[in-house]
Amino acid sequence: MKKFKAALEGATEQGRRTAIQVARAAVQAQTDALNSAVSDWRTRVEFQQRETVLGNRARFEVLAKGTDETLNVFRFVDEGTKPHIIRPVRASALVFFTPYSARTAPRAQAQAGTGRAGNTKNVRKFVNHPGNDAREFVQVAGETILETIRAQLGK
Repeated sequence: MKKFKAALEGATEQGRRTAIQVARAAVQAQTDALNSAVSDWRTRVEFQQRETVLGNRARFEVLAKGTDETLNVFRFVDEGTKPHIIRPVRASALVFFTPYSARTAPRAQAQAGTGRAGNTKNVRKFVNHPGNDAREFVQVAGETILETIRAQLGK
């Protein structure tokens, strides 16, 4: 972002407007991509963009909106989890189906699997969950925004 900030500060008014339009379009594209990636999640979050332009400074943010539960689930998927034990909270046992095909993959910008469970029923008192690899949606979106801005502005 420092290079983009420097480009804005040294730009003509037309150059500044162009840079802001490029950044706005790049942020909107990634906001749309994030919303698409989670569009069919049961615990869905919604991504929105916020823009602040003051003189020669522009700030663009992509914000996740949702309930505490949906934001926590997104954080676990985005940042990954360590191996952990899962125990039932409101039942005497856990029930789940295997095998499971994750819909997303780490750093993938599109859906990678079916997101569906198989038909082998499992009933357990607890599960030693192996953890999840971080999907890094936010990191990839940020990198893509900066790459787009640099490519379009020639910086």
